[in-house]
Amino acid sequence: MWTEDGGKTWNMTYTNINMKSDSYIPDYLIGKEYLKNKGQIKKESVPSEDFGGLCGPKRRYAQNNRNWIVCGYDETTTSTHEVRILYKSGDEYEKYCSIPNKWHLWRSRYMKPSDFFVKDSLIVGIFDFQMTGSTLLHYLYFSIDRGKKWHNEKIPVFFSDERLFITEEKIIVLGVNVFSNKNRIEVSVLTMPIPKE
Repeated sequence: MWTEDGGKTWNMTYTNINMKSDSYIPDYLIGKEYLKNKGQIKKESVPSEDFGGLCGPKRRYAQNNRNWIVCGYDETTTSTHEVRILYKSGDEYEKYCSIPNKWHLWRSRYMKPSDFFVKDSLIVGIFDFQMTGSTLLHYLYFSIDRGKKWHNEKIPVFFSDERLFITEEKIIVLGVNVFSNKNRIEVSVLTMPIPKE
């Protein structure tokens, strides 16, 4: 799918896909700019290092800038549970800001970042929070003042895969559900206006 008018209208490229092929990977193109495929997923996965103790095991580069990393952090002795945003200063990453401890951040090590984007003063992330058992919370977090104040919206749908796209006026979530047993893919587009300061 692609858009040429900031997400007002969407076009689909029709192609024959053999979903039963061993080499099949669900790829999609947004805005003729962001191609998500096996190489891109690998590119955005952060190496398994702890960055001087700043990060938990689940972390991700911003899709548009590898100088930014989002990750979960837990320190049980001080009861610190937060989502951290790291920024690369020189050769090292430093804590830039964090999302305050909310009721669903009690164990941030179970936080899985699905996608992450930084543009000017806007920081946006999609995060899954594993609670107890099979309870999973799915949230879009965003800040319009570069991390000073955070807002969140619960995403009403769980997707097999999802991707953020930011236009001048909107935050767009492209969600993909793959139904391999039915040989089909369902695509959803969720949008919200970027709040003004």
